[in-house]
Amino acid sequence: MKRTRLVVDHDYNFELLGLISSSKEYKVAWALNQHLKINLGKEPDLELTFSDQKRILISHYLYVTPHGEIRLFKNRAVEVINTDNYYLAPELAHYDFIFMLKDPLGYYDKSRLKEQIREIANIEYVAEVD
Repeated sequence: MKRTRLVVDHDYNFELLGLISSSKEYKVAWALNQHLKINLGKEPDLELTFSDQKRILISHYLYVTPHGEIRLFKNRAVEVINTDNYYLAPELAHYDFIFMLKDPLGYYDKSRLKEQIREIANIEYVAEVD
């Protein structure tokens, strides 16, 4: 019997920041939009299905530019189906949000971006994630 394999090359060329905030996700997205002069827009919930048919739905926001993209993920699932995993990244459960920056052209100054996010009043803590 002939087998076919699906080979997927993952793109790991991005920066992650963990954010702690007690504010609602739309307020965090709005504050980031105002402070960073970007336009994060609400996207349909991201559905992650695992091999054992367990699923979680994750809320996220997206801003696409010609030189990259910025995403804001809520780390806690909106809905869980057949699982007890409530987090997008369980090893980062202490973060409320994950801020992802894909910037292959180096348009954004990452250290300045972190400083700008730290200045936002309703974001309590920002840290770079390895």
